[in-house]
Amino acid sequence: MQASREQVYVALDSERAYQDSKWGDSASSDRPGHGERSIDEFALYLSGYATKLAAYCSEFGNPHVKLGLVRKITALGVACMEQHGAPHRMGH
Repeated sequence: MQASREQVYVALDSERAYQDSKWGDSASSDRPGHGERSIDEFALYLSGYATKLAAYCSEFGNPHVKLGLVRKITALGVACMEQHGAPHRMGH
């Protein structure tokens, strides 16, 4: 079942809201500011969840779970760009 880009963005917004509620201003008692992560930290999160997705895909067939992990991974990328900038692709 396909989804429109608008539906995808709504799903990503819901995941980002969840992430913000989880991390928020008190994401870590020793983290200054508003719970910001470095690009390096985001890279580690993305890699870890991508590894979980690949492992799940090699053993199970539930597309709902797979797409849930894809949503989480994609929203982590969005969070990284929100915190560190969103450079546009140059050229075609």
